[in-house]
Amino acid sequence: MDYAQIIDSETWAFIRETDSWYPPETATFPIDRQREIYDAMCRAFHRGYPDGLSVEDRPMGGVPSRLYTPAPPPARHRGLFPRRWFCRGGLAQPR
Repeated sequence: MDYAQIIDSETWAFIRETDSWYPPETATFPIDRQREIYDAMCRAFHRGYPDGLSVEDRPMGGVPSRLYTPAPPPARHRGLFPRRWFCRGGLAQPR
């Protein structure tokens, strides 16, 4: 598949900007350093949240979690709970 033909320029710009945050040897860094790089990238990309969206940090089953709720809140909430927990970033990322 020729991605140069099927990915638009705006998406390529996003891919290049994301890639610019990661030194080639990132995978060899300790996880704490990888998390610092990821968190810095998230801060750079953060553009705020839409009006009416509330953001709350709270533990869920002892796991630090972030809950996003639109206004007005939906009648039912959905959650994504992967079977294997792995997160490069932390909750120190922008709220």
